[in-house]
Parts: sequence; structure tokens; C-alpha cells
Amino acid sequence: MMNQSASVTDLGRELAGDMPEGSPHLRESGEAGGPVSGEPKAGGKPEPDAKPDGKGAGDENSIPEKYRHLRDKFGFAFDPELHETKKNGEPKLSKNGLLCRRPGPRKKASKSYVFRGAPQEPTAGPAPGTEAAHYAAAGRAMAETIFGIGQAFFGSEWAPRVDEAMGLDERAQMSDAWAQYFRAKGVVDIPPGIAVSVAMASYALPRLATEQTKGRLRRMVEWAKGRRKAGDKPSKGKEGQG
Repeated sequence: MMNQSASVTDLGRELAGDMPEGSPHLRESGEAGGPVSGEPKAGGKPEPDAKPDGKGAGDENSIPEKYRHLRDKFGFAFDPELHETKKNGEPKLSKNGLLCRRPGPRKKASKSYVFRGAPQEPTAGPAPGTEAAHYAAAGRAMAETIFGIGQAFFGSEWAPRVDEAMGLDERAQMSDAWAQYFRAKGVVDIPPGIAVSVAMASYALPRLATEQTKGRLRRMVEWAKGRRKAGDKPSKGKEGQG
């Protein structure tokens, strides 16, 4: 039993001694979950080694030494597949001495765009309960009221428009304009008189546009005209007395 155990131990040592050394890239990276950099993937070409700083598309050792110091505006080292070259293979440089990148689609940092007519308030808006928040709320309320009246009386073509190509946002423009007006006047809420007038207009104007209401108004006007004419005529009793 002892001899069998010893032979198994010797066999294990032999196998361990015959195993090849691990890749230095794998040892440096710790636990690697994929193929070692520089080694081919299944059915693919070898991947280029990454730069220590994470920038650069190719193996720096394959770049001629006289070009290794060159960088583009994003900090990437020279790569013939990424950067423009002259007919003799030399990298093409800009007037600032930077590598010229080849034209074509590439990843760019996402940017946020603001319409020219958008409010100048921060994107998050003023803090709730502040004076600025009251101005903004009053501006939005007034703008929505105007939009509502316009659409109710004149139709859907009076709805606020948004045109990104023109930088147009009528809802934002109207809201901001009223907010600025209220701020200039020191009004943090819609005045009661305006609110009542707007409420009455919102109620009456759409109904005045209906055919039934127009017909009734026409009959009322004709009745009033008839009463006026009748009142202008002298009565028969008064004529006889004269």
C-alpha cells in the first residue's frame, strides 16, 4: 500500500514538472475570465495587446520606434487601421502634430442638447417651495391655460409645437416667458382676477363656437332688434290725443 501511494505521488510531481508555465499576461491580470490577450479566439484573429493605460489599438512593439510617441487628440497611439497614413506608410499628422483619425463612424460621448427656446432654469428645476419654483409653476399654469383656450376655440392647430431642427419648443417658451414676467412683477401666483377671467373664457368660448349656440344668439339678437323697433313706434292712443 505504501509503495502504491509513493508511486502516485511521484507521478503527480512528474506531471506538475512537465506542465508549461502560465502566460505572464494571465499572471498579471489575476483571475482571467477569457482568452489571454494576444492569443487567438476560436475561429478569429489574435486580439491586439491593450496598452497599460488602456489607450491604443495595437501592440506598441509592432509600431516603429520613431512613431511610438505620437498620439491623436483622444490619446490613442498610432494604429494604421485607426489613423490616416501617407502613401509611404508614414502616419499623417495634423497642424498640431497629432495623428489624424480615419473618417467614419466611431463612438462619441453622449451630449445633451437644449432647445433655444427652453427655459433657462436648471434641468432639475428649482427646489420645491422656493420663490423660483412658484414663478415657474405660475408660468406653466398660465401657458397651459392659454394653450387650452386656443385649442378649445380655434382647434388643434393651436396646440404648442416642438421642432428640434429649428430649436423650437413653444410650450417651454411660453412657460418661461410667463415665469419671467411674474418674477419681474413679483407675482408668485396667478392673480385671482386673471384666474376668474381665464376660467370664464375657458368655459364660454368653446360653447360660443357651436352651431346651436350661434343659432340661439342670432334669434336673441333678432328678438332684441324687434323689441327696439316696437318701442320706437308711437302708440295709437297717443296719436288720437294729438
